[in-house]
Amino acid sequence: MNEGRKQIFQLLIVLIALIFLVKLFLIQVADNRYAAMANSNAILSQVEYPYRGLIKDRNGKLLVTNTPEFNLMVVRKEMRDFDSLRFCEVFQLSIWELRQRFKELRQRKEFNAYKPTLFI
Repeated sequence: MNEGRKQIFQLLIVLIALIFLVKLFLIQVADNRYAAMANSNAILSQVEYPYRGLIKDRNGKLLVTNTPEFNLMVVRKEMRDFDSLRFCEVFQLSIWELRQRFKELRQRKEFNAYKPTLFI
């Protein structure tokens, strides 16, 4: 009588261990969703544009000059006390152009109010 219970108990433990192993395999190997979530939590990708020097020929004649260009990124939910007149003055925009840019910003496919989005 005890021998039968012992075998059933051992079989039950093996089955539970097998179920856990299959579930762990599915989570870690077969399903990429958890890896993507872990990467999005741990990796912050940031683009840094390098400054280039001047390119001259062997006689010292300037061939290529560089002017720095910058992107203005906007996080919509972090915009508080936005002074639109001062913004337009600094970036030489009219109020109509500013409104148009915000309208285009909201219509973009990649727009998210909580993530940085290219504005100018």
